[in-house]
Order: sequence, then C-alpha cells, then structure tokens
Amino acid sequence: MNKKTFTFLLLMFLAPALLWASEEAHGGHVNYYKEVLFPYINFFILFFILFLAAKKPIKDFFLTRSKEIAASLDQAAHEKQEVLTRYQQQENRLQNIEKEVLELKANFKQQGELARKKLIEESKANAKSIQEMSSRLADQELLRVKEFLREESVNSVLAGASKVVKKQFNAQDQARLFENNLERLEVFK
Repeated sequence: MNKKTFTFLLLMFLAPALLWASEEAHGGHVNYYKEVLFPYINFFILFFILFLAAKKPIKDFFLTRSKEIAASLDQAAHEKQEVLTRYQQQENRLQNIEKEVLELKANFKQQGELARKKLIEESKANAKSIQEMSSRLADQELLRVKEFLREESVNSVLAGASKVVKKQFNAQDQARLFENNLERLEVFK
C-alpha cells in the first residue's frame, strides 16, 4: 500500500470521529454504536460489494487501456523511426543535391557535345553527298553539252558539205550514183 492510499483511508476513518467529537463538544449525547460504528460498517460493506462487483470490469478496463496505450506507444515509436529515417534520407539528399546538380550538368554537357558531334558528322556527310551529286550532275550536263555541240558541229558540217556537194554535183555524178545503188540492190536480190 502506498502513502496516498494509506493517507486516504486514515482520513476516511478519522473524519467521522472528528464529527462525533465536535458534536460531543456541543453537549449532544451520541450513541457511539448507532451513529459512529454502524455507518463505518455500512460503508465497508458497500465498499466491499462495489469492490467485488467492479473489480473485474475495472481490471479489464485498465488492462485493455494499458494494452492500447502500449500499442499506441509502439506505433508512435515505429512512426517516429520512419519519420527519422525519411528525415535522414532527405537530409542526405539535400547534402548531395549540389553533387547531383553538378553530375546532371556534366551529363547534359556530355550529351550536348555528343549531339553536336553527331550533327557535324551528319552535316559533313550531307555536304559530301551534295558535292558528289552536284559533281555527277555537272558531268552529265557537260556530256550533254558536248553531245549537243557535236551534233551541231556535225549538222553544220553536213549542211556545209551539202551546199558544196549541191554546187559541185552534176548530171554525170548523179548517173554514176544511180548505177552504184542499182548494183547494190541487184546484189541483194
């Protein structure tokens, strides 16, 4: 029994005695058994009955309540640990954020450099392809111009030769040409 419980019980026993003593001081005659002892006995009987009736529910209530408190404390401790873990992770991340930013910058720079090199290579390849195509087109155009000039020169030579032949072609030449063609035709027969 602890001190608080002992003090409470002592006051409960002494309070009626003090009241009885104060009544005696005023000159009243009190039947000790009837007015002092029986109320104590009634009180202890009522207290004992209430104690027996309420012992199990009160005990169950306090056991349940203590289990709930223990469970909530465990849960709070677990949640506290999770929060501390997340806090530590965020703290580490914040400490490493500058490093991550530098790594991202370096990564972006490297990717940009690779993309630039790729674009330069593609541009060079396209330029080379365009140069080859223009060279082929120029060669084709040159051949076409040469062929055109050759035809023009042949046509002009033929026209000039035709004029010369017409001027110098006489009846005797025409008869000889006619006989040559007839001989050729007779061979084919």
